[in-house]
Amino acid sequence: MSIETNSSCAVASAAIDARNGYHVFPHRNGGTPYAFVADAMNHADRPTIVVVSDDPPVLELASSALESAGYNVTTCDKARECYQTIREVQPDLALIDARMGDVDDWHVLTLVLLDRELRSTPILVSSPRGPETGLLERRLLELGCRLITKPFTAEHLLDAVRTTLAERGAA
Repeated sequence: MSIETNSSCAVASAAIDARNGYHVFPHRNGGTPYAFVADAMNHADRPTIVVVSDDPPVLELASSALESAGYNVTTCDKARECYQTIREVQPDLALIDARMGDVDDWHVLTLVLLDRELRSTPILVSSPRGPETGLLERRLLELGCRLITKPFTAEHLLDAVRTTLAERGAA
């Protein structure tokens, strides 16, 4: 199947076929929207990702992009509940916001890394870009985690998720 991305008809048909695995994303520079086809996987066979953030736009972007790409997604917006959610779900990957308002920075990540059952869970840590980004990225790599800087696009998130899962053999 192919979708023409240069016609409004294709965009409309892609949006209509969202239930069949198509999703339309607006072009980041205001150009013609583009569509992609999610892998046609059985729901139970899809990798599961837990998205942890207290930022509603991040939760919306991440869950929409990941679900459209064929992943099962569980979201959590309260840090005090996220560790338990990750334990219950046992995801193939966790996307964890480094700083959440209702606990100390890095709280959720620390709990996951200290948990013997979760220790091998691939983790993407989201954090704003800043002067210490390089140091932060190196430290996270030492801990077996990857960094994704905010703000991020759906494309950037999906690339980071695929790379992280492929490194762990869970793609």
